[in-house]
This record gives sequence, structure tokens and C-alpha cells, in this order.
Amino acid sequence: MEFLKLTVLLIWMSLCSVCGAENFSKLENMISFVKTEVDMLSGTALAIVKDDEIVYQKYFGYSDIEANKKVNENTVFYMASVTKPYFALAFLLKEQDKKYSQNSTLGELFPGIDFNDVDAKKITARDLLTHTSGLNATPMEWTTAYTGLHNEAIRHKLISALELSQIKNAGEFAYSNVGYNIMSVWFDDHYKNSWQDVLKKSVLIPAEMTHTSTHISFAEKYHWELAKPYSYKYYSGKKAIYLEKNDQTMHAAGGLISTVNDQARFVIAQINQGKVNGNQVFPADLINESHEIQVKFGSGGYAWGWFVGDYLGYTKYSHTGGYPGASALVTFMPDEKLGVVVLNNEGGLKANYLSAIIADVAYSLLANQENIDSLIREKQNALIERVQSEVKKLEVNAEHRKKIPLNLTLNRAHYAGVYKHPLLGELQVKLEGKDGYIFQWGSLYSRAFFSEKRDTMQVDFKPGSYKDIEFIVESRGVKAIIYEGIRFEKE
Repeated sequence: MEFLKLTVLLIWMSLCSVCGAENFSKLENMISFVKTEVDMLSGTALAIVKDDEIVYQKYFGYSDIEANKKVNENTVFYMASVTKPYFALAFLLKEQDKKYSQNSTLGELFPGIDFNDVDAKKITARDLLTHTSGLNATPMEWTTAYTGLHNEAIRHKLISALELSQIKNAGEFAYSNVGYNIMSVWFDDHYKNSWQDVLKKSVLIPAEMTHTSTHISFAEKYHWELAKPYSYKYYSGKKAIYLEKNDQTMHAAGGLISTVNDQARFVIAQINQGKVNGNQVFPADLINESHEIQVKFGSGGYAWGWFVGDYLGYTKYSHTGGYPGASALVTFMPDEKLGVVVLNNEGGLKANYLSAIIADVAYSLLANQENIDSLIREKQNALIERVQSEVKKLEVNAEHRKKIPLNLTLNRAHYAGVYKHPLLGELQVKLEGKDGYIFQWGSLYSRAFFSEKRDTMQVDFKPGSYKDIEFIVESRGVKAIIYEGIRFEKE
């Protein structure tokens, strides 16, 4: 194994000494071919890093299809969960203030909160940021990531309402946003400014990431080129979806926008022990600490905001980000000082699979892997076949939905109104036209789709993802609705 590692390393070193665009023509051709075959007009930005520089970057598709605007080096993408390694690093950096430690318990962090269903003495900050807390916080995740219906008081109430997971126990890895959301509330409470400002001052400014922000309003104020969000489930990815991020839905587990160049700078810091352009922007020991596995599973585990796995006998770090209209991948191998960043302004199957095969092919090219042409054919054909199969299913399901009649037991006016949840706010149901309905829940919006179930409709708050909304009818009146297990009472 050691001989294999040395051999691969020498190949990498010799090949990357002459890294340039000409070495990635196969990759470039693959991306162009796949995007054409699966009819993916949305944008893809790619950067490949070696040592302390970007050795290859390329842009494909459109940041705004309707405006015929192509992706370029200034295009800003939503990073979704790739925010997590940034927040985790900010946590480790601010730990030096001695206001908290990795072992601070939930009870110590929030002494004024009465936890109903949780033993706050047993859950630590480390547990929260490594997804081993054993907590479930579905209401908090909906509120912070989607509806935006929250303020300081609501966020504290959401923490008080934390529940134990019915799936995973404390100490077991269960990926979610909950721990990062909780720690961000603590940051808001104990620093003069918000968690966003803490992250900006401790991570973004030192790394000189000048086109990265935690605020959509900041990007709009300075006229950044924000990529429009697309989904292959909505008009085949040809029209932007309605669900765009705003400041209220930018959160510590998914609240970053950035360019591919800025993300490459972050990768350079990771593979050079905190150095960017020869400057020590982060302490080397903290970067090393952030790479240490905190919970093991499979052949790797999870560090501070990074999934850790194996590639050709070497350690690879990565994090993906997914949201309607966005897909991001940041990955690197510090021992080989290599990294790949892929950003898309489309969410779901096409973008996620494309990012994965881009990274795989890029690393394989750098490693001078044999039979690279066969590898490329195999991966691109698998993606194309999977997408074509999924698109056919979408078409069949769409035709089926058109044939479903309205299936209500009461006069349709009974179902309209305002439905309330003490923590999640108002969900409004309005009549539209002859037999339609419109649903509005904070930043979320959907027209109703009919269901074969009695007194049930479907909504796609997440465009293209259809979920039931069940109306609770009692004594010839509508009393409540249930969506994703959450009950809203009618006013």
C-alpha cells in the first residue's frame, strides 16, 4: 500500500508540474457533452486547485437562461450546506475567546431555556456540529431554511421545543442542519453582531474572499451577478423557479453565496495549512484540527464540517450543498494538495450527479489513471441513462396529476383560511379561480394539486417535489391541516 501511495504521488507531482487547460480537454468535452445530452442549460462553474493555485477553471451554461446571461468568474452561486465547514471553522477560531468550548453543554450554552424533552447536560457543542446530538428539530429547519418566519424570540422557543430523534441515538451520526442552527443562536446571543458577522470577520475577511457573503441583500446592494435558480423538475430547467434565497432563509447550516474562485481560495487554505498566497490567514493547528475525524462511520467519518473518505488510498475531504435551484461540491486531498470545486445553479439529480463525476474524472486525470476514456464513457452514460429514466417518470406523474379530480367532502370555501402553528407561523390557503387553491407559508408558495386521498391536496413548496396537505374535517368544518407531520390549526 505504501508503495502504491508513493507511485500515485509521484505521478501526480510529475503531471501537475505542467497542469494546464490542455490536460483537461477530456473533462471539458465530457461536461459539454453531458449537459447537451440531458438538456441542462443552467450553469456550472469549475475550478481545479493544485498546491497554492488554480490550475484550471471553466464555465458552462447560463446563470440566467431567460436573459441569455452566461456563467462567468463573477457569477455568485448559493452554496447551501457547504456553509457548514465555514461555520465550523469560525467556531474553532472563536473558541479561543474562552466563552465556550467544544465540551460546553447545551444547558451551559442556554442556561435560561427550559428543555422539555432533552437532557441538556449530556449534549455538547461538539455533538451539535458533528451531527451526533441525537436531536430532531424539524420545525427549526423549516423555519430557518425555507419559510423565514423567525425572530430572536421564535428561535429561542424553537430551541426549547427540541425533541429526541426517533431514528438515531445520541453519539450516532445523523446528518441534519439542527446543530449548526442551534449554535448560531448562541453566537447571536453572545457576540455584538450576528453569526453572519462572526463568520465574515473570522473566516471570509482573513481569506480575502471578496465575493462571498452570508447576506443576499449585500449581494443585491453591490449588484453581484447572482445566479438564478433552476430545477429539471420545473419547465425542464428552462425557467427559474420562484424559490430564491433571502436574508431570512440564510442560516448557519446553509447561508453562504460565493464564486468558484473564492471557493478555490478556501480550498487552497485547507491544503496549505491555512496559507493563501503565502500568507498565514488561518492558524495551521486549527486547520489541522478541523480535519480530524470526530465521528467514524463506513471507511471514514465526519470532521468539523467535512465528510472524510478514501480515494486511491489517500484521504479526501468533501462537502456537498443541495437546495432547490442549487448544487455545490467542494472537495480536496490535503496530502496531495489537490482540490476540486463545482458549483451549479440547478438542484437535484442532474447537477448532483454531474458534480460527482466531474470531481471523479478530474482526480482520475490528475492521477493519470489508465483507461480514462472508458471511465468517462461509463460515468457519462450512467448519468444520461439515469436522467432520461427520471424525466420519463416525471412526465408520467404529471399526466396522472392532471386527471385527478377535486376530492373534497365540503364546499370548497370551507378549506380556505389562515392556519396557525405556535412556532411555525401562518399558512394561508386562498381560493383561486373555479376550483383552484393557493398556499402561502412565509417565503414558500404553491398552487394546489389534487390528490386521490379524500380531503387532501398536494403542494410543491419545493418546486417539483409534491407533498400531501391533509385537511382535518370535523363536524362539517375544517379544523386543521397537517403537512409533513406538522399540524396547523385553523383560525
